[in-house]
Amino acid sequence: MRAFLLGLLLALTLPPFPLGFLAPLVLALLLKGGFREGFFAGLGFWGLHLVWLPQSFAQNFGPWGAVPFLPLVLVKALSFGLLFALTPNAPMRIGGWVLLEWLTEQGELAFPWGFLGYALVEAPGRVLAAWGGVYLLSLLVLLVAWGLRARRPWASSPGPSSGSFPSPRPGPRERPSWSRGTSTP
Repeated sequence: MRAFLLGLLLALTLPPFPLGFLAPLVLALLLKGGFREGFFAGLGFWGLHLVWLPQSFAQNFGPWGAVPFLPLVLVKALSFGLLFALTPNAPMRIGGWVLLEWLTEQGELAFPWGFLGYALVEAPGRVLAAWGGVYLLSLLVLLVAWGLRARRPWASSPGPSSGSFPSPRPGPRERPSWSRGTSTP
């Protein structure tokens, strides 16, 4: 039930809703879990995101035009479930998510709806789409979500001067070998 609700919330972060800034928060909660979580999140996400489709198809193709809606939502939810099942950790899931978006836009049956990068349509960062398209924007949304999940300070910082890049972890300091009095051949 939790994954289904998170999927619904994720759908609300994409246009036409003005809640794109919340996408990383929702995704931070979704970066964990297996097939079941992915499938139910996919059901919530695709069910709400494509709610307009049956009405549109019925207007264009008659009453039978709405029939493909349920199989489409199930197939898209299955793709989320498989993604979650095949990616055991967050970095793999992030890469897999962007790859899945790219794959769904290829070929004759391309389906370019529901990409996470569209959450940044109203954000200043959308200019980065000129360099990497919607896939780069999706990657940025997912990386911020991962940073929030891992509680990394660079995930929510606006610029390099305020720590937007990860700093090295503090640890024992070693002196260079030349300063220890050892000779090198």
